[in-house]
Amino acid sequence: MVVFSVLAVTVHAQQRYELIVEGTDMVSQAERTPQRLVIIDSRGNATEYSRDRRFDPEDRGFIAYFSAGARQILRWPASDRGNMQIADFVDGRPTAFRLSRMTIRSLESGGGREGTGIPGAANVESRAPFRLISAAHADHALSAAPGGRLTLELAADDDGQAWLFAPLDNGYYRIHSGLHGRRWSLSGRPDGLPRLERTARDVSQLWQMIPIHDRPGYHAFACVGRGRAAHVLTADASGVLSLQPFVYSSLQMWALRPWGDVLPPAFSDYRFASRELRPNPPLEPALVEFVNSHSKELWVLVADRRNPAKSMRLRIPAGASETISLARDAGGTLVEIYEYGVPGLTQRDEFATPLPPAVRYDVSVYELAVQSITIDRTVPGGKLENVNYSPKSVGWFELAPGPELESGPLHVFQTAVRQKNAGAVRRIDPSEWEPRARPTDPVESLLDEFRKRQE
Repeated sequence: MVVFSVLAVTVHAQQRYELIVEGTDMVSQAERTPQRLVIIDSRGNATEYSRDRRFDPEDRGFIAYFSAGARQILRWPASDRGNMQIADFVDGRPTAFRLSRMTIRSLESGGGREGTGIPGAANVESRAPFRLISAAHADHALSAAPGGRLTLELAADDDGQAWLFAPLDNGYYRIHSGLHGRRWSLSGRPDGLPRLERTARDVSQLWQMIPIHDRPGYHAFACVGRGRAAHVLTADASGVLSLQPFVYSSLQMWALRPWGDVLPPAFSDYRFASRELRPNPPLEPALVEFVNSHSKELWVLVADRRNPAKSMRLRIPAGASETISLARDAGGTLVEIYEYGVPGLTQRDEFATPLPPAVRYDVSVYELAVQSITIDRTVPGGKLENVNYSPKSVGWFELAPGPELESGPLHVFQTAVRQKNAGAVRRIDPSEWEPRARPTDPVESLLDEFRKRQE
């Protein structure tokens, strides 16, 4: 008999926020899971805090996180809105908590408590632009040059380095430039060369942000118009920009550093007003068989980017498989409205852009590997006392979008190994994967005892 365990539960993945000091240009970022909080200041410096229930208030209105390095405690509001509480950790105890000046604003879809780690269809526009700082080229930022060319330049007070993210539906973003005035967007063309173009009804001007799970604050930017395989904004070793298949290289990773300078006139004269997704007729779900043809048990996290509450954790023993039903995105038409002022009136631009089906699921694969072995050396020849196992990351991959996701078998170990990106997996808490203990059935106990006697 093959036994497998399937846990359909909410996935505790990261949620993104802006931290804004009202009346100033100070904007920081936060990335939060139930076990971790990362604060990224306006200079791009990240401080990581770990969940610590010792400092929770009695009314449960805040969730406490602690950083031993910063010697500081942050209480995050359970409502995901309002202001944090801050205390220093001195001589083994916290000082009195004080209210932070920073106001929390979610950047995720629907303002839900459990994020997917992939920015979704935010219902408000980012208030301020960002610089895009390359992970591989220290202090170098994506810069728009005259003629629509894109270059990598030292970060500076230059409107060509200001990028404003307009959140749309299905996790898409349009990325506007502050250089040429209104209606200019970052575009990924079929020739593989990103450039700046006038905003148009063109799927090549739509982007998705892929979080880098082991580098808080960094993302890859995938052009929607490049089809099934993710092609992301890449700065090679010489700083030349192109769109390349995502291989989890630091050349493809970017930090969003809040602008902090005087807002380019383009962003105050021309603003994002609204968007609407008009979906195509729905597709039937796909029945995908997750096959473990590996020699070890696999832990498989199937993350639903649209609805994190429907994500699944699969524990699949060696040689076993599990079939699950997965919804498929059908694509649609995205209608955007932008407003700009001219003397005496406000005018509108409307863009209706056909959208291809979006990637809805990504898969993180772990193998259950031996962590430690306990041997009793007091017994002649040694006696095996205990073997401890722990999950070891194998790889991360996306499932095909829309009709490309077909019913049938998927060999998850081989697929994950081929990606060569073990560091890209979503982080998990192993304690949450342990099956819940079931009440002992006296009949089953007797049968087990009988079987042992027959062996």
